[in-house]
Amino acid sequence: MKQFYRFLSHIMCGKAKKYFRKLYEEEFLQYKNLLNKMDYIIQRADISERALLYMMSPTRKDITDIQIPTLNLLKDLKSICIKNNIQFWLQGGSLLGAIRHGGFIPWDDDADCGMMRVDCKKLEEFLKQNEDFAIIDCYGIRKYDGMAYQMKKFINKHNPKINIDLFVYDYIDINNHNKIFDIWNEYQEQKQNMKNEILALDVENEDCEIHDIKIKQKISKIIRKYTKNYNATDGNSIIFGIEQIPSKFMRVYSKDVIFPLRKIYFCDDYFYAPNHVYEYLERQYGNIWRLPHDVGDAHHMFSEWSYSHSLQNNNKKMIIGYTAGAFDVFHIGHLNLLKRAKENCDYLIVGVTTDELIQATKNKSPLATLDERMEILRQIKYVDQVVVQDDLDKVAAWERYHYDKLFSGDDWCGNPRWKKYEQELKKIGVDVIYFPYTKTISSTKIKDFIMNNAEV
Repeated sequence: MKQFYRFLSHIMCGKAKKYFRKLYEEEFLQYKNLLNKMDYIIQRADISERALLYMMSPTRKDITDIQIPTLNLLKDLKSICIKNNIQFWLQGGSLLGAIRHGGFIPWDDDADCGMMRVDCKKLEEFLKQNEDFAIIDCYGIRKYDGMAYQMKKFINKHNPKINIDLFVYDYIDINNHNKIFDIWNEYQEQKQNMKNEILALDVENEDCEIHDIKIKQKISKIIRKYTKNYNATDGNSIIFGIEQIPSKFMRVYSKDVIFPLRKIYFCDDYFYAPNHVYEYLERQYGNIWRLPHDVGDAHHMFSEWSYSHSLQNNNKKMIIGYTAGAFDVFHIGHLNLLKRAKENCDYLIVGVTTDELIQATKNKSPLATLDERMEILRQIKYVDQVVVQDDLDKVAAWERYHYDKLFSGDDWCGNPRWKKYEQELKKIGVDVIYFPYTKTISSTKIKDFIMNNAEV
């Protein structure tokens, strides 16, 4: 500005200089105020978008019907991996949903996890003889558009249409990170060569599970040829598995971006996430707090795949059941209720009453803590998902879980509160089913017996 004023002093009289100086400063002030207003509007819009994204709920019931068993499968994967010292982390849409929504992206109905190849092989080896779970290889081999990739899925053999995408990563040593783009370009060239070799095979069933053993062996041999260029057990960097779906962004990370893994809240449990979670996400999504263009659209990498019994199950509507209680001092009456409930639904959700709610409604504390009672329920084979019940309102529970049937003991039949539930739930097509109460036993009887027979 000083140079500008000096220029004015050479060509204008004092009066003119004052006039133009005042005009210039007023224009500059207006411009500055406009910038401040724009910054304010952008900030408010950003806050509004964050609030809107956080408050979104699943857009369609059919999406919720898939999210619930998928969450349960994710917990199964976590349990298996912890017991076998295997590491995996949430990634992609699941990681984005955990940060932005505290769980699933409302309009998404699948789960994405990352895993190092050495851990994936360890998991596959463990599951070879497992009666309930498996890892299968799915393929996207399409000669008409030059696509050829292999993806792994973690499934429950008893309900294979529910699955988790496993994205495999390899270790790599990068001595000069200034050459990371050269490494990625070389990776892309190798990936194209691998695709060409796979596309040259005679594959009959494209975009699905391949059952021809000879073809699978040939594909595996080609993949091993290209993955041998990467480290098996460790390195200072991590790169996306070369055989997987093409990436629209550069998936090469310093090791410290991923490890050590950190815990992150997802739905009603904790899972693992990359160490520098925001750096990991922004590489893929940019500003994660902006409203995305695909709001409300559920989409998948694999629109269709075959596995034993999956085709005949695809058209069957999953019946979700719900029951809840304190389940303090678990006994045969509880087991009878859960067994009968499971016989009347495909997927059983069990709510466990919090310690505080038991105290407030029964004026007494449970013998077992909430965590202990929930863990007991998780081990019951009839139970598919265990959730916290912090509100007795069963209509509010329906809004959360969208169940099709509500189960209870017949000791509640005729109760005014339950009559009201029946009326309200009937309007939305939910059946309330009462089972005979096991009169020979109750938690109260067990507690009284313990107290009366306790040693003084």
